[in-house]
Amino acid sequence: MFGLPTDMLLVVATVLVVSVNGNTIRAKPPLRKVIDTGVFSANELLCDAPLGLSTGFIGDSQLSASSSYDSNHDIRNIRLTTTQRPVAAWCAGRNDVHQHVQVDFGKVTRVTGVATQGRGDYPNWVTAYKIMYSNDKRVWKYYRENNEDKEFSANAEQFSVVRNNFAQAVSTRYIRIKPVSWHSHISMRAEFFGCHKACESPLGMTTGAIATSGLESSSSYDDQYHQKFSRLNSINLGPNSLAWCAAQNDQNQFLQIDIGYVTTVTAVATQGRSKDINNCCDQWVTSYSVQYSKDGYLWNYYEVHGNIKTFSGNSDNDGVVRNYFSDGAVSARYIRIRPRTVHGHTSMRAEVYGCPKKCDLPLGMTTGAIANHQVRSSSDYDHAHSTKFARLTTTTLVGASAWCAKRLDTNQWLQINLGKV
Repeated sequence: MFGLPTDMLLVVATVLVVSVNGNTIRAKPPLRKVIDTGVFSANELLCDAPLGLSTGFIGDSQLSASSSYDSNHDIRNIRLTTTQRPVAAWCAGRNDVHQHVQVDFGKVTRVTGVATQGRGDYPNWVTAYKIMYSNDKRVWKYYRENNEDKEFSANAEQFSVVRNNFAQAVSTRYIRIKPVSWHSHISMRAEFFGCHKACESPLGMTTGAIATSGLESSSSYDDQYHQKFSRLNSINLGPNSLAWCAAQNDQNQFLQIDIGYVTTVTAVATQGRSKDINNCCDQWVTSYSVQYSKDGYLWNYYEVHGNIKTFSGNSDNDGVVRNYFSDGAVSARYIRIRPRTVHGHTSMRAEVYGCPKKCDLPLGMTTGAIANHQVRSSSDYDHAHSTKFARLTTTTLVGASAWCAKRLDTNQWLQINLGKV
């Protein structure tokens, strides 16, 4: 029997002593009836990894749109499964076929698919779209199949993730989603899938591969601002905003992440404190340094030319700022982010990037690579508590944020069809 979480936000990662081959996984909770799940393996080897909207690897500065309804409905909300307040989606300024969202991958990238959702807090969604791509932002091409511009079927309601694969992979730096039909208003969340450059994968804060037990801090303001709330892009459903918040504002504070094994770490991404239902509070780290260790005892600062490197941090609550180690990478199991200057209070959400352990990548419950129709259960409490809410770290603003079984007995299970062995 595997260990299970002891509270509603704790993430527990379990490693199988012996790996298994199969196309379907079934989890049977012992006398529990609520569960969120993530399954991990080597999907990046198949050029099928999330490219960075859902994980925060793609920063806000790499996103643009033809128009936005207003600043509360802008392109920052495009990330798949985002539930940022007050609006959980990008919403176009106009409803016409000239609208688009655009992503800059930063370099030519192999793209193999796209997943979309509707607006999380209101019944708006895109029902069909086309894809355009470019390497210079001047000459754009439509993605085509059978000698015609391909129109992809999208969403039929606001919560489900709909994944579409490309029959032929596209190598591009820039890509656009162009809605061609919609329900009520053009509103969308999205993620692209494909191949990252080596050693630029999220190491587990966003996906749950890094368990809550692997997180430590110098101090926490109180239990509501514990380091377990420090995951990039996480957001709370309750009255409190979400982030790790230190008890003091001084140079002795740190957030520590145990990756679980020594690996190559190439980058760190940070966010500030998400706002609560009362629009509080503007708090973020504006600069920080990084320490690293292989054993948790002997620590080194990341240095450039013999000097401790101070990285630029955030300038708002939810923007993602990613910093690379300029000389390539560090070899470490433990990473400490040490705030140097702050706005308002020492508050932070974070992810680290590098080389994941072989066969230890998310298979798709968190990223949308596994579609809703691939997830089944023994029973659902009702439609609002169905298997489409079983994704790890899902936090819908409307309805449940987990699969809930109808009955409380040991015959309940959650089943995931991986699509192939």
